[in-house]
Amino acid sequence: MDRVLQNLKVIKAMKAAGYTDREIARYCGMQVTTFLKIINEDDYLKEVYENAQDKLTADIEAKFLEKVMEKLEEGDTTDAKWVLERTTDKYNKKDKVDLSVKTIDDIIKMYSGGSDF
Repeated sequence: MDRVLQNLKVIKAMKAAGYTDREIARYCGMQVTTFLKIINEDDYLKEVYENAQDKLTADIEAKFLEKVMEKLEEGDTTDAKWVLERTTDKYNKKDKVDLSVKTIDDIIKMYSGGSDF
């Protein structure tokens, strides 16, 4: 745990820059399983590590939306349509499939008359 705490600033920067857990663990001089165990067993470390991941995600989202807007200004609406369909109810695709998963027992009951599926 001491190695993780001593390198916390670097670990945060590496995670925010998109390094993998394995690469960060290697930097700390430990196996990835040991590294992740240390991170996940301490609430503070886990929060710091996850927040670094969130920053990376936010940066990627911002770049993606910047490109979508550039394409939209050029008249290409494909990516903008994709974003709207996935982020707002108003433009949500209407052809979604409602999937119901049944267990083997449910199927047996259905065909043996034991249920009214």
